[in-house]
Parts: sequence; C-alpha cells; structure tokens
Amino acid sequence: MNSVWTDQYPSEYGWSLYGPEQTQNAQEIAQYLVNNGVNQDSAYAILGNMTVESFLNPGIWQYHSGVWVSANSFGLAQWDPSTKYSDYLTQQGLTVNQENMENGYYQLDFLLHDSGQWSTSHVDMNTGWSNDYQIYVPIYPTMQDFLTDTQASVSAKTLAWMVYWERPSYDPNINHMTDRIDYANHWSGSISVFALIWLLAKVAGKWRL
Repeated sequence: MNSVWTDQYPSEYGWSLYGPEQTQNAQEIAQYLVNNGVNQDSAYAILGNMTVESFLNPGIWQYHSGVWVSANSFGLAQWDPSTKYSDYLTQQGLTVNQENMENGYYQLDFLLHDSGQWSTSHVDMNTGWSNDYQIYVPIYPTMQDFLTDTQASVSAKTLAWMVYWERPSYDPNINHMTDRIDYANHWSGSISVFALIWLLAKVAGKWRL
C-alpha cells in the first residue's frame, strides 16, 4: 500500500484526488475489508470517510505535520491519539517504528478489531435521528451490525460511519459530510468497474488456454 511520510499536503507531493496512488490504496483497502467479511457497501462507506480523514495515506499525521507526536491523530482513520494504534501494535508483539506505524494492513486489522471506537451516544436508537448532526442514520447497535449490513445504501452507511465511528465536528462546514458521501459513491462506482475489468481479463485469459 502506498505510504508517504511527509510534512506537505497530498497534492504537493504528487498525490491527487482519485489519482493513481490514492486509487491503488482504495482498491487494496476495499479488497482487504471485503476479504475479511465486510459488506462491500460498508467498505465503500469506510473509504469515503477515510478519504476525508487521511486522503487514504496510511503514513499521514494530523495537520500533515510529518512529525511523530503521539498525542496527534495518525493513519488511514486518523486515530486520536495515535497511541490507540501504537498500543495495538505492541499488543500484537510488533515494534512501534515508522515501518509498522505506516503499514496500512496493520491499520485495517486494528480498525476491524477496534470495536471500542463504536459509540451510539449521538443517535436515538429508536429512530436513528442524530440531534447533534441533524441527520437520520441506520440503527447499528454494534460495529459488526454495520460491517455486515446488506440493506442500507452507500450514502446512508457513510453517514452512519461518520456518526458512530468517526464522530467529527457537528459543523457540516468542518466535518465535510457531503464530501464523505461523494467520495464513498465515487469509490463504489470506480472500484466496481476495476473489479469487472479484472474479472473479464481473467476470464479472457482462461479462454485463450
């Protein structure tokens, strides 16, 4: 997975929105999540949120500082503070160093096991209304309910992940709510197309045998 340790914004070191580095990471993240039992639309919803949080760069620090400050947020999901993730590495018997901190697969493994991050405190669990964010979201008592749900749309799941898991500022001008939805739906369309192309190429290869 592409990772850059830098003190510059993504666009300044060659990454662009939906560019090749970001797209490759999006494909790898989606594949990893789905291979580990996550519903495909739930994976896209997580991707939409991650795009806002980290530009899908597993090596990025809060404020794009490029400086190791344990009190700051870090990584694909911007764990805040970064010690939430580094403590997980230690628990897994891994050394807390730059290579392991930037490892996107370790981060995704942590995400899938970090059920303590899930909180229903901002949602009326009878109606799905979030008074803080002024939106309705699907009712998910647990993160596992979200990860395996097959009913809700990508957009609805994107907002649910934001409210239950990310819990950013209530101000839509700061939490980039609409961007999260746009990014999730972009990945839903583009990754599905890439998967189809790969499948057709594989089948074509078999036909030539």
